[in-house]
Amino acid sequence: MYSISVLLFIIVFSIISAIPSTVESYDVGAAMTFDDDTNDTWFNAVKDFVDIITSSRAYWYEWFLRDYPNVGPYMWTEEEYGGEDNDYADFTELSLVWGHGCVVVFPDGESVTAIGFGGGKGCAMPYHIRLGYKSPDYYGYAIWTFIIQCSILNDDDVGEWLQVMTGIHMVLGFANTVVISNVDPSILAYRLTGTGGYQKETVQDAFFHTFVRYDNVHKNNIGRIIAENADAADHDTIDSFEYHIPVDNVKLIITCYIPG
Repeated sequence: MYSISVLLFIIVFSIISAIPSTVESYDVGAAMTFDDDTNDTWFNAVKDFVDIITSSRAYWYEWFLRDYPNVGPYMWTEEEYGGEDNDYADFTELSLVWGHGCVVVFPDGESVTAIGFGGGKGCAMPYHIRLGYKSPDYYGYAIWTFIIQCSILNDDDVGEWLQVMTGIHMVLGFANTVVISNVDPSILAYRLTGTGGYQKETVQDAFFHTFVRYDNVHKNNIGRIIAENADAADHDTIDSFEYHIPVDNVKLIITCYIPG
């Protein structure tokens, strides 16, 4: 079952430079953030995701997987003008972060879900993240970002994540505590590319079909997508997209779950 809601969110940016409308190659990046992955089980699973993408599409190239295990918030947070982040999440068309999320509690008692990196490396809060070709430093290329961590897009905090949308097509995550398998990264990549015995699916369907299934692992997951518009949500595939997407004040939130 897909539950669809539309939220209004005003975003105002001043664009002072143009980015080329076409590119000849695309980057895929992934970060494994479990700090208890003693046998590299999860890292190898995430590496398989990148390998499947790059081996099945000649124009996709690995970008920031090579930085494991030194991943951290700097790969995601906006550095205003020309920061380190330009080499990572906002510079990479297709990116995936996989591991434990975190909750940041402020002095006034308010809290927010954030991308966690474990081992005392800190968290990347939505307030500091900008993804898409209209990031504040005018140097972003992000198109799709998968955040496979618990409750990133939960009911209370999903509104905070709307501000990361600055031209990115979709942010894909979960509204609850997610249960995953180490074969899921490969299945997601196979569905995106139409390889490994799977038919090619849209980005939205590949995500929901991988992580929301009626089995002993995935049946209680609540998948959630924030899309820049309905056209991106309904039609985006890994091979067919507009590099630039209009930024407006309407974002589409799509939630997928199996009714109890």
